[in-house]
Amino acid sequence: MNEGVIKFNISNRQKTPALDQKIWQDLEYNRNKLHKLKLIGFDEKLKLGYGNISMRYKENKFIITASQTGHLDNLNGNHYLIINDVNFRENSASCKGPALPSSETLTHAACYYYNKNINLVAHIHSKKIWEYLLSKDCLSTPKEAEYGSFLLYNEIIKIMKDNNIPDPAVIVMKGHEDGVIFAGSSITDTINKIIEVYNEINH
Repeated sequence: MNEGVIKFNISNRQKTPALDQKIWQDLEYNRNKLHKLKLIGFDEKLKLGYGNISMRYKENKFIITASQTGHLDNLNGNHYLIINDVNFRENSASCKGPALPSSETLTHAACYYYNKNINLVAHIHSKKIWEYLLSKDCLSTPKEAEYGSFLLYNEIIKIMKDNNIPDPAVIVMKGHEDGVIFAGSSITDTINKIIEVYNEINH
């Protein structure tokens, strides 16, 4: 698993003090729910964080958790940043905030840029959920679309362009073991969908 390894370029980074709480507090509230379920967290064996969450901010801008924050129970303004712009062809992003962006930034961007209805994206990790959803007729990206690859972004873009995708959309990444994306228009409904799937498996 290469989770946590930034595979894109930061074209323009505006380093700032901690972001104002008003900007990130709603996202932190929901991130906390997923962290308690260990769907976002830290792999002790690999010594790497996994999972991340983001929320649309203004138009194509979005707020996302910083890189390698999975080990922290609670985040604050030093652990969130704003993605101002991305360039998929150049595999780059520009950002504003006190920390480096999540390694999955461009995957999240593919959702926001190509589906204007998406307001929250969560990339969770769970072997149980991943295997369970693979056994279902679920949206997925191909095995050859590996983590951080241009092919993965393209596959996510294709899914997001489909006007008939469910809301929230659930996407299994076959080429990124244990990784699942939940993306929806309603922040509450998207988080509730994740918890619903979690409960189906664990209860």
